[in-house]
Amino acid sequence: MHWENPSTFHKKTYQLDLEIMSYDPVLILQRNIVSSKIDRPLPDMLIVVEHQPVYTVGRGKLKTHNSFDEDFIRSKGAEIFYVERGGDVTWHGPGQVVCYPIFNLKDRRLGLKEFVSLLEKAIIITLKKFNLNGCQRKEMRGVWVGDNKIASIGLAVKKWISYHGVALNVSPDMSFFKWIAPCGLNDIKMISMQDLVKSTVSILQVKKALLHSIAEIFKLSLSPIKMDEAQKIYAISHHHLL
Repeated sequence: MHWENPSTFHKKTYQLDLEIMSYDPVLILQRNIVSSKIDRPLPDMLIVVEHQPVYTVGRGKLKTHNSFDEDFIRSKGAEIFYVERGGDVTWHGPGQVVCYPIFNLKDRRLGLKEFVSLLEKAIIITLKKFNLNGCQRKEMRGVWVGDNKIASIGLAVKKWISYHGVALNVSPDMSFFKWIAPCGLNDIKMISMQDLVKSTVSILQVKKALLHSIAEIFKLSLSPIKMDEAQKIYAISHHHLL
């Protein structure tokens, strides 16, 4: 399965695997990379991570009547962050692969809607490798298997630089979704890959497959780097991440 990408931009893209990390330092890292890329022409970055339990609330929350008990949420051991991405409330945690593409959309000749659609298609390709049939839904962002949502997307763009990203449920504790209306939809049911297959799903294999699918869709040449290298490349001091 292959979708043609109209972009003719083939610049090296860095790949940073943060393994398991809390949300705040990764958010700060994204914002710092965006600022650096706005200031000068630097390579794009693709961050992959599993977060410690956290609920993030996007700009769409202001447009809905969705509410949740913050004290109750924190009593469950999860943090809460209000952020600049699109969308409403979602959860991240161990067992969920999160990718943050920090791309210059103007250089890649991509509009935001097309960019989101290509990210969804990368997830669909990934699911297919595990014999799962994902699909897109008109006017509803994310990726679905049947009537259930398996991946969420929430992005922000600043001066053509994208950040925030996609989250694919591999084998997380799905009970965390019970306390919210995911994406502001009360009747939505979230599901994971592990819910749908009989054998154990390796999150490392899914991570590798998703990175490969994103590279295929966007025609990327991914160059893995470490955090200290990223800090040097994007001129980020250590104290900015604390």
